[in-house]
Amino acid sequence: METGAAANTFIAWQGWGMTGAAVALLIVLIWILVWLLPFPSRSLEERLADSDSRAELRDRLGGAGPFGRYRLAIRDLNGWLDAWFGPSTSGQALERCIAIAFVYPAVLFVATLIVAAAARGQIAPHEIGIFLVVTAAAGYLAHRAFRLLYRLGTNFWRFVGGDSDLIRLIARVVLGALAVIIAFAIAFVIASTVAGAFAEAGTIILAIIAAFALAFTLAGVLAAAGTAAAMGLLLVLTVAALAFAGKFAFLLLLFFVLLPMVNALLDWLSWIVTRFFLRRVAQVTPTWRGAGLLILELSADLAAAIVLFLGLVVLLPNGIEIINGVLSLTGREAFDWRDIVLRANDAPLSEGLFVIGMLITTLVPTFIHLTRGLAGIAAAWTPGAAEAAAGLRESWDTPGHAWGDDAAEQVEAQDTYYYQEMPQYAQGGAYLQGGFQEAAVMDYPSPSEVEGATPAALRPSVQQKAAQALRLSRLWYIPAALVSFGLFVALAALLEAAGVPLGDFLVKLAFCASSWSHGVCPV
Repeated sequence: METGAAANTFIAWQGWGMTGAAVALLIVLIWILVWLLPFPSRSLEERLADSDSRAELRDRLGGAGPFGRYRLAIRDLNGWLDAWFGPSTSGQALERCIAIAFVYPAVLFVATLIVAAAARGQIAPHEIGIFLVVTAAAGYLAHRAFRLLYRLGTNFWRFVGGDSDLIRLIARVVLGALAVIIAFAIAFVIASTVAGAFAEAGTIILAIIAAFALAFTLAGVLAAAGTAAAMGLLLVLTVAALAFAGKFAFLLLLFFVLLPMVNALLDWLSWIVTRFFLRRVAQVTPTWRGAGLLILELSADLAAAIVLFLGLVVLLPNGIEIINGVLSLTGREAFDWRDIVLRANDAPLSEGLFVIGMLITTLVPTFIHLTRGLAGIAAAWTPGAAEAAAGLRESWDTPGHAWGDDAAEQVEAQDTYYYQEMPQYAQGGAYLQGGFQEAAVMDYPSPSEVEGATPAALRPSVQQKAAQALRLSRLWYIPAALVSFGLFVALAALLEAAGVPLGDFLVKLAFCASSWSHGVCPV
């Protein structure tokens, strides 16, 4: 096994054994968190059976214009975020960010480890391919194993007549403790890799004992008092542990406490800002003024994400310097993060991948915002979408009215209907003069909201075509994500063209913001 000191390289390739162990732990951790923090889900069949959801799906497949499809996608995203994160400023939202922050650095570190080793010629491309296939298979098997254990445990508990509330509390404590233990084990693997060799046996044994004690303590506090109390206890224990920290222990605390906590806090703030603008974007009117407001609000969301990104660049080095100050009081060696940052700037796509990835987490909410909106616009271009939308439109029976067979006829029919039979909505027709003809339809009530409109039975063939088109439309997330990512790359390129290299600027910002400790501020 090849090793190397952190002074020579940030990440020393430790072989597939080390990498495989980290990935195996990650797979288990991810499934535990999925069970502890389940995602809201609703099948397409259930949505197609619901009249209001069916109308939304029809509009997504082309029943509405681009502006309307964008707003519909954002509203759908808002609903999912409300269901999973809860209120944007709530403790539940912070808890979700902390869970992600424990997984994200480890995933990013493994990716950086593999990419850096490939760049140095230490592993071949076919090895990476085999590793990815094995990882996918292991993830699937872990999923099936969790489902089997859940079924067996549930059936046994019912058989013995156990209390359902009690078993949920026990399961939450046990799974929470396992999540902390596994996160600690992953941090242990990462610290070993960065340090270039394993710590001495005594440190390993004490670390494992401490991990088990800490895990069940935190899980109990989390179940009884909530996230804030558990995180407060963790920070107190961390400060106490620093008095006895060596280099390896510091790396363990860095990857297990400092990075997840700082990233989770900034990500939480970033989500608060993005969700504020998501709610505003979902309400803009399909007019030229509305389009202007949409652009302004998207720009404001992006600007806020960039400000928080710069805040992370400032906070992380200062947090490390504060810890270095505590270490110096006990005569311990300081952690040289500046050398890592300089090497990351020199090799951003290999060793610098981890550093860059940890900094851009605050941009993720805005990235998701843009990707979801663009994918929503493109959904109508899915093969079979127009036919599926027409089938869903025919599932409504409005007395004395036909909606038309294609998008143009639908617009004309709806426009005529609302002008002649529902004059209270005629004001919306003014938008037609502004070039927002298709989008204007979205401001009218859907057929489900029209008095006298009743949903007809959805034929199996129509439901099958609609479900197929909707599943196929998910492929639009790939080009939408690439376009959104391209926007951030374009912003960096503009800075480069303006004579402000982004990497050099971030290095100077990190150095100067923490110069109170080390005295280095490049100009």
